[in-house]
Amino acid sequence: MRTTRTSCRRTYAEKHLVGPLTLDRQDALGLGHSRVSTGATATLWVLPRTLPMRAMSRGRLRLHYDGAATPYSLRGSMDLREVRPYVPGDEVRHLHWKATAKTGQLMVREYVDPNQPRFTVLLDSRSETMPAHVFEDAVDVAASLVISARFADYGCRLLTTCGIDSVSRPGARALGRRMLDELCLLGRGSDSAAPLVPDRIGGREGGGLTLVVAALTAADRAARVAAVRSTFATVVVIALGSTEIAPIAGVSVLRAATADEAADRWNTAVTR
Repeated sequence: MRTTRTSCRRTYAEKHLVGPLTLDRQDALGLGHSRVSTGATATLWVLPRTLPMRAMSRGRLRLHYDGAATPYSLRGSMDLREVRPYVPGDEVRHLHWKATAKTGQLMVREYVDPNQPRFTVLLDSRSETMPAHVFEDAVDVAASLVISARFADYGCRLLTTCGIDSVSRPGARALGRRMLDELCLLGRGSDSAAPLVPDRIGGREGGGLTLVVAALTAADRAARVAAVRSTFATVVVIALGSTEIAPIAGVSVLRAATADEAADRWNTAVTR
């Protein structure tokens, strides 16, 4: 059982057990009373609030060459990304028999379409840089970005500084709901040494990256945010709260006081 928050404020670990239903019966004079329990226990998930936010239009892969894509240069092409263990649902025709013989388990080739948009959302969940009163709005913004990417059929990745790393493939819309489930249980982390941009972001990620933050330290700006600029086609920082963030070369910074204002500024920016 799932419900979406509207105006109520979220508390951490929004996963509750409800039921069974208890019915109390009493006559008008109060002389007789009975209690009956019915039904079973169910899990109630209170999902983050989602706002109407547009999908980022500049988020395509660039694997073998740089430059703007033409209408025909990448269409229909497929690039081999990696060879990995088989999971149910993979294409049998992509089995890699040599790797299977070497490892002793079924291995498949994973292909990606360079023209398929990809989108990564990184949420700063460190308690030192994300105040409690801003964290609620930050979770709502991250959830809204994930859902907009899923509706646009983008490949999407959700990351937090304190451990979440969830990936959904294009066409797998059910995985977007799994990301919302992870966000509804997310709390602020206490690891002050955790970097804003995890080390596992790197290589040829491609696509667009959006960071949802409340503040950026000098180390975050110089050593992390600027470093991933060459990895992604587009990098946007959504800064919530009243903290001023200095401009970063090659990075768009959107400042907003609330999640609703962030959605409005985002929708204006991505349509330019």
